[in-house]
Amino acid sequence: NRANTAFVDLTPDYQLPESFYETSAALCFLPRPNSPTGVCSSRADVERLCEGFDGLVIVDEAYVDFAEDDCMDFPRRFPNAMVMRTFSKSFGMAGLRLGVAVARPEIIQELMKMKDSYNLNAVTQRAGVAAMGAWDWMREKAEAVRATRARLTRELTNMGFHVPPSQANFLFAEWRGQPPAAALYQGLRAQGVLVRHFDARRLAHGLRITVGTEEETDALLEALRGVIT
Repeated sequence: NRANTAFVDLTPDYQLPESFYETSAALCFLPRPNSPTGVCSSRADVERLCEGFDGLVIVDEAYVDFAEDDCMDFPRRFPNAMVMRTFSKSFGMAGLRLGVAVARPEIIQELMKMKDSYNLNAVTQRAGVAAMGAWDWMREKAEAVRATRARLTRELTNMGFHVPPSQANFLFAEWRGQPPAAALYQGLRAQGVLVRHFDARRLAHGLRITVGTEEETDALLEALRGVIT
């Protein structure tokens, strides 16, 4: 829509820099946790942003069910805050393309003016309502992911990777050794183990690894040790 976009680099540990709060804009997007690092801005940082930002602050919490806390209460506290969620991650319903936005009524009213008439079909709506009734099941699965994530972080750290503290259902394993991360990606792929590698600034030295089952984690670690050695 021909908007002027301002990109702000995160700090070396992937947190919000001082310049982020000083940037003037009408709209701010803040993924929390962030992708592909899994790092999560603190609630205090988001509070500071909402208090000092003149425009709308959209907190994307797609992966927040795997995190330690959330900002769902912020729309009640700050008139310029919006929190977005999806059923694609913790509920495992990516194929339905179902998400929600929570904000003050006056903001939602403006969004309704440009909403497509039938953007969400009846089957997806019913499935979303049913999923909301399975909250305990989702929490149990998310807790299993957190436990495996902690184990995977320890194992990768012992192998020489640097792993920023992830609050998502994936982690970013930074690798400065040999062979380079791109070669690790190709070596894993050749063994049928799929991770993600981004040929981009600040990301090319790492692998984004989804937290799977314990068996999948074992297979990943075994394959990775073979590629490194």
